[in-house]
Order: sequence, then structure tokens, then C-alpha cells
Amino acid sequence: MEVQKIDAFEIDKAVNLIWETFLQFEAPDYSPEGVKSFQEFIENKDILLEIEFFGAYENGELKGVIATRNDRKHICCFFVKAQFQGQGIGRKLWEYLKDSSPHNIITVNSSPYAVPVYHKLGFTDIDTEQLKDGIKYTPMKYEKAKKFRNRLKLIEPTKEYEEQVMAYREIIIKNDEGADGCAALEETESYDEWLDFENRLKKKYGKGYTPSTVCLAVRISDNRLIGIIDFRHDLTDFLIKYGGNIGYSVLPSEREKGYAKEMLRLMLNRCREMGKDKVLITCDRGNIASAKTIIANGGVLENEVPDEAALGKSGVIQRYWIRL
Repeated sequence: MEVQKIDAFEIDKAVNLIWETFLQFEAPDYSPEGVKSFQEFIENKDILLEIEFFGAYENGELKGVIATRNDRKHICCFFVKAQFQGQGIGRKLWEYLKDSSPHNIITVNSSPYAVPVYHKLGFTDIDTEQLKDGIKYTPMKYEKAKKFRNRLKLIEPTKEYEEQVMAYREIIIKNDEGADGCAALEETESYDEWLDFENRLKKKYGKGYTPSTVCLAVRISDNRLIGIIDFRHDLTDFLIKYGGNIGYSVLPSEREKGYAKEMLRLMLNRCREMGKDKVLITCDRGNIASAKTIIANGGVLENEVPDEAALGKSGVIQRYWIRL
């Protein structure tokens, strides 16, 4: 089972699934006016352009849909085909949305039929049942537990973080490990040299250079540098085969705390804001932790290729795509 953003050319399939499931389970609680209002809502092309649809797929078959508005802050549709209900598909869709949403509070106007389902997912009522245009609904919200709220912020490097970045560099060199996503920090002698990304990296990569956005992942509570992440805007021949769009690293002392997953989620939000519809992320087949981070953010494995660039230890590169 894979959850991923639904491509524009498959939106009709999603809408059909929503409509058919609505008629079967929710329409009986609605007046004719309510049924008509819902149909007009899901058939309104202008409204559909404002909605993000995510689907649960198995062997290419769409089995469930969750749709959101307001940058994944509000759920406007959430349906699983009748024959696949009770198999955990709805929870997989919800977990994907919860993990990918940048917001600490997610809202929904639940139909009477779905209220118990949302309660099981952790939603609480914020008002009594309402009636508008024939549609009955209960306003509800889900508030992320403090441990799941944003702990990090992504910022572009400034002089304020010079000491921390250069200390990060020393740790990389001392541990003799890769500096993925660090824009060749280990090859520089000073912070100012590192900050000259365009000139320095153009000389390093030549025709293989592509502009990138380098960000520091800083912990909000204490302003501590936790990791560095780099988004390469375009895919060169090398990047499309081996390196991907995004690379990242986390301080050894801060690993296994979920920071990589949060860093990647925050960067994906930036990619979305920049108008990207999908990104490629790669990792060594032996790097199980990195693969889990990518998959948790919606990565779908396309294939594995021989690591002819000798980037990792296993000799095999895994290539994952994330639809935004």
C-alpha cells in the first residue's frame, strides 16, 4: 500500500470514488438539498483547483482518498471504497497527511456518519452539529501532541551561525563520514568561502552545476544547529541517476530523534512553494534509516541502480520520487 499525491490527470478517478462512497454511506443522512450541495462542491472545477488530493494505491488501484485545503490544514473529503474499509487504509491516509502537514492543528467538518471515525483518529469537537445548505456537519480539530510539533526551522545560513557551522564541519571531518546536503562544507577552509555557493560550486561541478537552496536546520528551543539540507533545483544527468534533488545530514549526536524526517518535510514544503510538483531523493540501499525517512515523507521507490559513482557502501543506489 502506497500513499501519494494524486496527479491532475487522475483527479476524476478520485472524485468518482468520493461521490460513489458518499452516496453509499453519507447521503442517507442528508436531505436532497444537502446531496445536491455536496455534488456541486465536488464538481466545481474552480474549487477542485484549490484542493490537494492524496490517494492510497495498491497494485495501481485507487482504494481511498483524502483531500485537503489551506496548505493541508483542513480536510474537505476523506473516503475509502466500501470493499476496502476496515483494512487500515483510512488510517494510512490520515497518518500521511498528519506527517506531511506543516500545521499543528488540522480541522475538518465531519459528516454525522464519520464523527466516530474522526474521534478514533484523535479529533475533538469544537462545536455542536451545524446545518448549512442541507449539509449536516460537526466542526472538529486534531491538535498534534507537543512531541510531534515543529521542533526545527529551516533558515538560510547567516553569520550568526558561523561558529556552529564550522564546528559541524570539524565533526564531519573527524568522523570521516559523508556530508550529504552540506554543499561541500568539508572542502572549505572558512565560513565565507562556504557561503559563496554559486561561484565555488560552479568551479567544482562545471557543466554539472545546478543552482540550489542550502538551509540550516535549527532547533527552535535553543537555536542549536541540528543539520544541513540542500535542495538542488534541477536534475542534471548525474543527479537524476545518483544524487537526486535533496541531500541532508544530521549531527551524529542528534540522530535517531526524528530530526531528518522533520527536516525533509520542511524542505518539501519549500519545494512546493517554489512550484515543484515532484522531487527525486536517493540513498544507499544499506542506509535503512534514510530510506525510512524518505518513505515517511511519501517517497515511492522507482528502482535501484548500480552505484557507479561510489557514493555509498552497498554498491546500490535507491531512487525515490515524492509527489508534492
